[in-house]
Amino acid sequence: QKSVREIESKYRRMLALAEQKCRMDALRHREELSKAIFDDVERELMLFTESDKYEEYLIRLVSAEELSEDAVIFLSQK
Repeated sequence: QKSVREIESKYRRMLALAEQKCRMDALRHREELSKAIFDDVERELMLFTESDKYEEYLIRLVSAEELSEDAVIFLSQK
């Protein structure tokens, strides 16, 4: 009986370690995906803000707003 308990105990430890490794691998993969997505979005935003479409977008955005006569719009040269 002692050896059965030892085997069961060893099995539970091995199973716990395997589950922990799977959780860590999944977390690492999720972090890699998140970083890749944010990097892609950042790159797309940079490309958009450097394009002619960005100026058109800003003009449409401001034109759609009801601004008071003393409203000031600040734009970055970038």
